[in-house]
Amino acid sequence: MKNRFSGCAHGSGRCAARRADPAGVRWAARPSARRLGRAAFAAVTLIALAALSCAAPVPVSFTGELLPVEQVGSTTVRILAFGDQGDAGSAQVATAASMTSIHQTAPFDFALVLGDNFYEVGVSGVDDPQFDTKFRDIYDASILDFPFYVVLGNHDYLGNDQAEYSYVDPDGRWRAPGVAALLPVELSDGYRISVYLVDSEVLVRRDAYADAVAGWVTRMLRSDSSDLRIFACHRPFYSSGMHGDTPELLYYFGRELSSGRIDVVLSGHDHDLELQSRDVDGDSDPELFVVSGAAARSRPITGGTASLFASDSYGFAVLSLSRGSTGITFYDDSASLLYP
Repeated sequence: MKNRFSGCAHGSGRCAARRADPAGVRWAARPSARRLGRAAFAAVTLIALAALSCAAPVPVSFTGELLPVEQVGSTTVRILAFGDQGDAGSAQVATAASMTSIHQTAPFDFALVLGDNFYEVGVSGVDDPQFDTKFRDIYDASILDFPFYVVLGNHDYLGNDQAEYSYVDPDGRWRAPGVAALLPVELSDGYRISVYLVDSEVLVRRDAYADAVAGWVTRMLRSDSSDLRIFACHRPFYSSGMHGDTPELLYYFGRELSSGRIDVVLSGHDHDLELQSRDVDGDSDPELFVVSGAAARSRPITGGTASLFASDSYGFAVLSLSRGSTGITFYDDSASLLYP
């Protein structure tokens, strides 16, 4: 695994004896003998001793990956964003053809792949043929010849998630850095963008190292001096689709949103296309929440009061970012413009 962990070494390591908050670790207080009585205290002590190896006085630690800077030789960067694509069906093929058509007209610099990369149960290993049938054979490397930065979704975690991190693409395009990573982007005029790539399943499942992962991302956000900060993950912070909002992500990163440290959130999971505008931090410059989970599957959606756009079409999102401009467009599987 490309991220480094330490702490509980027992299976999943779900240690009930501690719970971290997003910025650090706080430890559960030990009950006293006076409050519990001698017999009860003895029982608690035995239980504590039995669990001692899982409650070692060392918090779980995590270090995410700092990726090389994406240097863009222009004052505008174009980012392709899509998810929930990995089934090799006709809709995925058509949507990929639409991406190709748009790229040939107005090239993308790189793609953000938002999870559920291999339906229904992920991959079995790095040699799984699905890397070919659901990625390389679909997205033609002779045309779509740019990096694909990948996060994992819930279906990917039903298989061998480590294989998606470890896979070496012969074309060099598949880039799944790990549970959490920071991708710096710099435009030719010095405009700087930070893209946080986070596997939301770790946080939703509250894995033993979930708090440590969230803590690393939080610390990076709080020290980030870039001009624009993008958070890319599988599950949506906010969504009008079938799955709706993700309270675990709002728990971990709500303070960062309300403090203006996240500007754009990209996600999939809901099989639709949606753009929401919410002034979470109250500065009259709304944060944007993009759901782009219709690259192979689609469900009905009715937009909410925060929705600028919502559609059940197959398709994808494109971000055009420059100093003073954050443009988001949506295209369908026939390369027709859906929004704006």
